[in-house]
Amino acid sequence: FGREMGGASRRPRRELWIPDEGGRAGTILLSILREPGESPRVRVRVLSATGEAIQYEARGNNLLHEPSIGGVVITARDVSDTVEAERSQAELARVLELIASEAPVREVLELIVTWVERELTDTRCTVLLTEAGVPHRVLRDGASPSMPDVYRAGVDGWSVGNRASPCAVAIGGSSQVL
Repeated sequence: FGREMGGASRRPRRELWIPDEGGRAGTILLSILREPGESPRVRVRVLSATGEAIQYEARGNNLLHEPSIGGVVITARDVSDTVEAERSQAELARVLELIASEAPVREVLELIVTWVERELTDTRCTVLLTEAGVPHRVLRDGASPSMPDVYRAGVDGWSVGNRASPCAVAIGGSSQVL
């Protein structure tokens, strides 16, 4: 085990485990040691050399009873991309459920914005809506859950085409100033 996971020790090194996973990993390893043969697959988070959390799917095979092996073989593979794709699909399903149940538009838009921001790391997303106002169209904050309140309040009610906001200009057309 230790060799495959970065050490020469025959026991798991504590610094490999994310703090809240260490106890769970120990419990899993003890169950593998108690029962000869293959264990069920489990998912665990392990720290990389850079300290990043990586999702692994692992299966142990207790071969202590086999004289030629006399050990436990653990096979693990990085499933971080799979876990991320599953999370993304679940979020998309939630968006579709909200739409199908005719949830308020703002609730649907905020979930979409949150989903987009998770997919595109280091990105902040805003949905601006337009409202026909007298005497002109204005912007309304449709969804900006990660933006500061001062932004949300500031953009809400701006004239479409207001040159102080790139979004307002894009919505209103760069030649249109209202």
